[in-house]
Amino acid sequence: QDGEAILSLCLRHQRSIDLDVACFALHGYVRLQNNLPASTHAGTKALISGIARLPTEKSTLGRTLSKGLGCVTRVAKGGRLDESGKRFLLALGGAALEGTSFLDPQAISNILHTHATLHHRLPSSLFYALQRSSLSIIEKFNATDVSMVWWAMAKMRLRPEWDLTEALQSRAKEVCEDFKPNELSITCWALATLCTDQVTPLLTATMSALIDRIPALSNNFTSQSIANVVWAMARLSVNPQKHVKALTCLRDAAMSCDQFTAQGLSNTVWACAMLYTSNSLVIPLSLPPPPPSTPKKSSKQQKRELVATSLQSLATELVASSTVSFSARDIASVLWSLAAMQTTIATNSVLANAVTYLITSLRDSHIRDSLLWKEVGYLDFAFRFENIRGLFDTKSTEFGPFSEIQELLIEKAMCSLESVNNSRHNTSREVVKLMVTHLTSALTPEPASILVVDDDSPENQLQVAIESKFPNVRVHRWNRFYQTAKPENQHTFAFPPQLSPKPTVCFLRLSSNRSATEFAIAATARRMAVGGVLWVYGSRDEGGFAVIPMLQSSGLFDSVSVAGNVVFGEGEATADEGESVLVKATRRSMSDEKPESSWLPAKWGKLKYWKQETTISIQDKEHSWVVFPGLFSNGVVDVMTSRLLEALPDTLDSDLKVLDFACGSGVIAAAIRDLGCSSVHILDADTLALEAATNNVGSCIPILSDGWSNVPNDILFDLVISNPPVHNGLAHDFSVIENLICEGKQHLSKTGVMLVVCQMYIPFGLWCSRWWKGTAEVVRADSKFAVWKLTRKGGKSWWPEPSRKRKHS
Repeated sequence: QDGEAILSLCLRHQRSIDLDVACFALHGYVRLQNNLPASTHAGTKALISGIARLPTEKSTLGRTLSKGLGCVTRVAKGGRLDESGKRFLLALGGAALEGTSFLDPQAISNILHTHATLHHRLPSSLFYALQRSSLSIIEKFNATDVSMVWWAMAKMRLRPEWDLTEALQSRAKEVCEDFKPNELSITCWALATLCTDQVTPLLTATMSALIDRIPALSNNFTSQSIANVVWAMARLSVNPQKHVKALTCLRDAAMSCDQFTAQGLSNTVWACAMLYTSNSLVIPLSLPPPPPSTPKKSSKQQKRELVATSLQSLATELVASSTVSFSARDIASVLWSLAAMQTTIATNSVLANAVTYLITSLRDSHIRDSLLWKEVGYLDFAFRFENIRGLFDTKSTEFGPFSEIQELLIEKAMCSLESVNNSRHNTSREVVKLMVTHLTSALTPEPASILVVDDDSPENQLQVAIESKFPNVRVHRWNRFYQTAKPENQHTFAFPPQLSPKPTVCFLRLSSNRSATEFAIAATARRMAVGGVLWVYGSRDEGGFAVIPMLQSSGLFDSVSVAGNVVFGEGEATADEGESVLVKATRRSMSDEKPESSWLPAKWGKLKYWKQETTISIQDKEHSWVVFPGLFSNGVVDVMTSRLLEALPDTLDSDLKVLDFACGSGVIAAAIRDLGCSSVHILDADTLALEAATNNVGSCIPILSDGWSNVPNDILFDLVISNPPVHNGLAHDFSVIENLICEGKQHLSKTGVMLVVCQMYIPFGLWCSRWWKGTAEVVRADSKFAVWKLTRKGGKSWWPEPSRKRKHS
């Protein structure tokens, strides 16, 4: 009764109270809500609705926000967060933005944690302000604050700026002794979620400090905490031999803690497999024979075997004792992991029964329907291992013929490929559609000349719309990439040519990465008229909103603003919710010298100013190297290319005709020349890639082509070697692999070989089963990548076995 009376009092005097009082009243309400009558809920909503208009006392802002955010979270858990609750959350965010300098670590962590828990998008302006505030008081963050901040950012997939990333990692290392088990596990999980591509010495040291804390806490670890830590160790490639005691403690804790969820179990088993195989470069598809004798083992070998035993026993015990229902993803992950760890299954009846259950589950229609391409790829590889494949010989009555499962996987692989490729085309259509809807305003008054840059829509939507609505406008085009669908009108150049008259309106499709977008912006600005308008369009995932500060900081444009923003299929959206964005900017007057900018080179008006020179080592040989913005691996030998080169023979006959398919900057072609081959062709759809590769490789024959489309039919190659792209920007795109396999046979000599590297989970072998009329086999594999060798049907290839490993850096 007192609670209801106080709430009524607040409602009658809303104009006399401030945010501090209102939040405390609401906090009291949610504490008492189970004992309050339902009649008070309407009054609470009224109080929430009025909160946005309440004044704020800055000195108590941190405490007020913590109380208010706790209230919002608890009301939401009770299912009572409606539109007024969302307005309350926005009001609290607005108060935080205005008084950022008054926030304490608890308030900052609570703001992030609440938005993450409620799956409510955090405004970019507030996230930036919270980062700046956190950096200024980082020494005040305790273990709970650090863990909550890392968890919330990872949950919302918000990557902090680099200075805050380092500061939070350092702080986690400093307070690691204060972490509780759950706080330690979610911090490890968040670091692995956000920092996989930024593994620095500081991150490695932070993870080591956190893992070394495990033995003192292991008795209190839950199954989810164990799954988080082991998964994070695998994602960040932590050396398991340095943490034998921690792994042993986690294994023992897993055997005595509560039941794992299906996802937690599959993630843990997958992580065990990744850590198990990290000590060995190659995974044998068949089980190794027992050694003839037992030689004395070094301490390093003993430690390695102890790690392997711990990981194997943890994985097998979890699978054998599991009673949960698995999803398609979990089944694929577990089967691949057991196969990769070379787990002996047939002699362990309990484990064999568990694996039998997983395989027979693939017959379930729900499981079959939910198989996606990653699961299919993992399953295909699992069934190539002897310890899994061999079960079909002893349990054929339960499984049915292996051909049935293989045909299922092939069918799913084909459907997934079509779905992924169509998704990419649909994204292009949607973002161009946004540009087309604003075409009339963009071309009013009607300009004399316009420039269209990198229009990649399948039906050439933008150009068709311009020509139909404004037939008298002269349209210039510049494409960095060769496009198969438009061979008669390519306009493909490394740098746009001089244009007359200079275009006063330019349309720029966002590029696949930041450096490529910066280059395209500068090159387009160089050719457009002063005072002209640049329209940049793309999706959120492609960096549609990040292009705004990029344009502002370039010094090349004035009046940068968002001109349009939509949710695909639903229409207009707010600035923080749109999936497709259109940005408008006006070209300013300036000289060719570098403006006040963080990313333009000193001079930028010609292609030569964008050339970057470095040195790389290929097969232990130093090479002077040239790269341009947006090229894959940016002048280093990436790990997949290294795996591919390690599968090559020691030498190649000089008369072999070799093609580096999707050559990038030419690393593979340079390695081929170093092995003695004199007839080297390089192929890429990117004009800048061919420009760099021609410079790097030296004597070679460049072919500008999107796949095989522009390769003469009378050229047959003895070796086609490729590290093909499987992404277009952030989105997966398998069109290059499809083209490589489908049309590769007609460009391969009778004794020719195709050597391809791809991620382990890519169902490359299944696609070959449908498209490639010949043999396709794995010649090298580790826990992440596989090298495939393809030969023509009935043909005897020239291919010898590789005899040694090489180093690439």
